Amino acid sequence: MRGHILLAENEKKENNNSLLTKQQSEDRDKDEVEEDTVNGKRGFRTDLDKTWTWPENNSTLNDRTEPTSHSITINQQSTDYIDTKQVRDKEKLKAGETKKQLRDLSVIVGIKKDLIKELVKTEKELKALLKHNRYSRESRDDVLQILLIHGQQIQAQVYSSLQHMKKQRAELQARLKHMEETSNDHQTTNLLPESCWLETEEELELRRRAELQKLKDEQKRRDEVLKHREACAQQINKLEFKMLLSSQTLAEDLRHVSMSLDSLERSSMEMQRGDSTAESQEGERQRLKMKKETLDAQLQDGRVLSVEEEESLVLLEEDCEALDAALEFENICIQERQKRINTNSSSNQSPNTEPDQLTAVIRKIRTLSATDVSELLIKYFNKVVCLRETLQNLHLRCDELELVVREKEMMVNKMDSNRQRLTLDADRRLTQLQRDHQFNIQQLLQKLRVGVSGEELQAGEEKRKYLERELLFYKSSALELRRKLKETGADMAKFAKDQEQLQNTESSTREQDPLVDM
Repeated sequence: MRGHILLAENEKKENNNSLLTKQQSEDRDKDEVEEDTVNGKRGFRTDLDKTWTWPENNSTLNDRTEPTSHSITINQQSTDYIDTKQVRDKEKLKAGETKKQLRDLSVIVGIKKDLIKELVKTEKELKALLKHNRYSRESRDDVLQILLIHGQQIQAQVYSSLQHMKKQRAELQARLKHMEETSNDHQTTNLLPESCWLETEEELELRRRAELQKLKDEQKRRDEVLKHREACAQQINKLEFKMLLSSQTLAEDLRHVSMSLDSLERSSMEMQRGDSTAESQEGERQRLKMKKETLDAQLQDGRVLSVEEEESLVLLEEDCEALDAALEFENICIQERQKRINTNSSSNQSPNTEPDQLTAVIRKIRTLSATDVSELLIKYFNKVVCLRETLQNLHLRCDELELVVREKEMMVNKMDSNRQRLTLDADRRLTQLQRDHQFNIQQLLQKLRVGVSGEELQAGEEKRKYLERELLFYKSSALELRRKLKETGADMAKFAKDQEQLQNTESSTREQDPLVDM
């Protein structure tokens, strides 16, 4: 039976892994055909740098990693489906057993309630007979008193057992409710990953769009700042050009004034006319000197523009400095946001890029010769094959251990259910016998109340003794059943220890699985 189950599970796994083998065989055939064509066209090359290039390595690695990842996902899905199916089957079995126990307990509780009613009824009749005191002999009074005390004791025992059964029934109902809730939660959690994945993808997309919108807004603000700065720069250039032109005009005026002043001095030295002409030339000379001094002062001080124009130039320079600072701040913000967007996109996208360690390994491999590379590949290929074989053996061993554990669990559950069924059956039979016994006592009490002959009383006494012997027999059988229950409890503890040992061995075997991933 165990072998058939293992074969069925292995067939399922082989069907799931068939895609991997097909894809790997197709990829190998394609690689062989491509290598044959390349060798036919180019010939045999011993240089590894000429035969192996970076894009070819990328394509081959991607072609090899894609089917393996696909097969891993298929195997994971199949194992998850098998595990969930097994869990559901176990939950269904446990729920059926608990429901059956609840039904049996409800039946026994009803019987015990009827027994308590019968005990109360017999107690009332015994009290009435003792109160009436129709019998003169003290032995009968003693017998009635003993029956009354015995009935009270039985009533107390039955009441305590009834309370215990009610408590047990409440616990079973709570357990059944919890099992139903957990099964519903398990069914809902199977649907949760897809919805959670969609929600996370939507949140990431919304965040990315919000970041892009903020980046666009910041770029617009930067463009506006640039436009404003360009306008300020144009105004500053205009004022500077105007300053240059005005300085040039002042220089021209100064040159003309100096030339006219020189000509005037020469003419005054050459011509010596009347006083009126000398005075007029002197006045003209003084005026030209003053004009020259003012022009020199303006050129030296740089007071070429008007006061309003100078103030506007200062304000424009301050605005340009503020706009430069704002532009630098906007550039920093845009760079940080772009880095954040790039990091988020790189973290969200699938890891198609190769890590630095892999590139370093490929770089080292490219430095080797073709023979060394072929030997290295053969070595690691054999290592991978050996690890795959060990992994397959470990999986088979784990499956066998799981089957053994399941069989042990089934045996333990079966023994536990049998124990509970036997206890409930024994309790039900005992309560039924007690009910019959109380019914017989009530009949005897009715006969005593009416008054019967000595033979009938003797027959009733013999019947009572017979019933008491049967009661003792059933009590002894109940004790024997309890002893057997204790023995089954010890067997269950032993099975639990064996199960723990099997689980420990299973965990130790599973810890060796990551070696294959290397």
